[in-house]
Amino acid sequence: MRFLKAFLLLVPILGTAWLLNSSREADGGGDSKKADRYVVKRGPMKVTITESSSLEAARSVNIRSEIEGRTTILWLEEEGKKVDQGDILVRLDVSSIKDRLETQEISVERAKAAFLSAEKTREIQINQNASAMETARNDLTFAELELRKFDGFPAKGKEKTKEEMGERDQQLVEAQSNIELAIEDLRRARNRLEWTRKLHEKKYVTDMDLEADRISVLKAENQVKLAENRLHILETYTLPKKRRELVAKRKEAEAALERTRLRCEAELAQKIADLNSKKRQYELEKNKLEKLRRQVEAGVLRAPSSGLVVYATVGSRMRQTPIDEGTEVRQGQSIIILPDVSTIRAKASIHESQIDMVKEGQKVALHIDALPDRVFYGHVERVSIVPDSRSSWLNPEIKLYSTWIAFDQDTRMLKPGQSCSIEITVAEFEDVIAIPVQAVQRAGRILYCWVVSDQGPAEPRILETGISNDRFVLIAKGLNEGEVVLLHPPAGRKPPEFEKENEALKRKEGKRTGALAAEAGTRRTEGRNLENGARRGPSSHPAGNRPTRGPVTPVSGNPPSRGRGRGRMSAEARKRFENLLARAREKFPEHADDLSDLRALFRNPDLRAKILADPELSKMAPSFLRSGGRGNRNRRGSGARMNHGGTRFDGRSDRR
Repeated sequence: MRFLKAFLLLVPILGTAWLLNSSREADGGGDSKKADRYVVKRGPMKVTITESSSLEAARSVNIRSEIEGRTTILWLEEEGKKVDQGDILVRLDVSSIKDRLETQEISVERAKAAFLSAEKTREIQINQNASAMETARNDLTFAELELRKFDGFPAKGKEKTKEEMGERDQQLVEAQSNIELAIEDLRRARNRLEWTRKLHEKKYVTDMDLEADRISVLKAENQVKLAENRLHILETYTLPKKRRELVAKRKEAEAALERTRLRCEAELAQKIADLNSKKRQYELEKNKLEKLRRQVEAGVLRAPSSGLVVYATVGSRMRQTPIDEGTEVRQGQSIIILPDVSTIRAKASIHESQIDMVKEGQKVALHIDALPDRVFYGHVERVSIVPDSRSSWLNPEIKLYSTWIAFDQDTRMLKPGQSCSIEITVAEFEDVIAIPVQAVQRAGRILYCWVVSDQGPAEPRILETGISNDRFVLIAKGLNEGEVVLLHPPAGRKPPEFEKENEALKRKEGKRTGALAAEAGTRRTEGRNLENGARRGPSSHPAGNRPTRGPVTPVSGNPPSRGRGRGRMSAEARKRFENLLARAREKFPEHADDLSDLRALFRNPDLRAKILADPELSKMAPSFLRSGGRGNRNRRGSGARMNHGGTRFDGRSDRR
């Protein structure tokens, strides 16, 4: 049994070795050295980028849970089924919400009763306040009348008449009258006493009569004194006291009226506050009731438009599982996606080493796994300007850029989620020299290949390369048609170092770096001069000497720094930048305030992205603006190889 298993494993290995040996003999005529050589020839060359992709709908509707907290899916529509607008897609568990709804209805009734009671209490308080104010006003009126009754009602500028006299005047007149009557009685008593004396002397009256008249005089004199004393008491004590009492009573009535007004206002304000509180509580309870009713209604999710049912996924990015009945979902979580099948497109992720070759509008061939016999054609619709954050989260060292491919033909037979592969045509050449990728070697900064001649052994030759695909590299200079190159370095030969060439290239690049640094310093000076001129304003410069506003193009792509430079921009560069700002203001009027100068563009990355995404404005934008402020740093992909001219195998230059 063990021998049989070993034999079965050995048969494929022996067969593969036999096929490889037969192929080598067929290609090289039995000579293995011929299989390591390639004859240089001219011909067409096509550069493409091939990536795996998947189909998606450009427009889709997310059906999300609107229930607060978490809930459970009770029923789901079958995945892949076409539904119409209004069809039921999901039923969620809302039993606990229904219980809360019944309790909330009772709370609403209680809040309503409290609100109505507070409203009636406020009306009662208003009536009580009116009654209390009326009583206080009457008390004040009565106090004023009592005072006026005591003082009288004299006409202005005239003496009081009998009809205008008050109680005080009447009492004074009465007291004065009593004095006068007492004096008159005294005079009469004295006269009577005088006659009685005369008659007594003539013995006409008795002694008793004389004594009685004398007593009457004494009595009348006492009555005069008593009346005068009553008038004095009345004027000095009784009437002033009475008036002060009446004035105090009037003041007390006025104070009582004010106290009553303030008390009524305070009580009414308290009742109004209580009413407002009850009203807000009632409205709050009603809102809670309406919210619970909406939550109950949200337990049934319907299709807002027609589409194809696609289940969403749950879980982390590393472990995702599809939605199913019994799955617990949270508020705002996607449950079903309804894609618009009429807007199918492909989405691919392009590595950062190749993304610069992908441009909008490039032709694309698409191979759908479900339809292997058909080839679909489309074009690059959009390329993301930032890497996909999900790919960066999974592997921070890999930067992938999302790219969307639009179909140029009918896609009704396609479905979202289908797998496919895309082939983006980057460049096509009709008649160029290209050699296999493995034939190109590197020595420092020099690219070379081994060239075979009939006169002697293979010799290294320096190359200038261009763009490349997965198999061939375009040769710009260094080889001629018909020459033979080795696909691998010859055995036993030491690789060349090209010390002189590398040193010359290093000096050349050093001079170029110095020139770029000098140019950067000049542009920074121009930027500082421009900023100073903008900060000082037009009034701070003499006529004809004011710096002109225009674009500042530092090598690093950063906004100009502050300084005391006095450089000027060229008129041509200023005109180009002003044209760019003018066109941008026409296309994006909502950003007119941010399109005043170059610094504003660097402060607003979203606006800069819009400008670079526009086909017309991106062509007008300066190179440093298109680089997004990354400056002169070389960005090399994982598979990028450089030749001595700074050109990559993919045809892009890393020198700016």
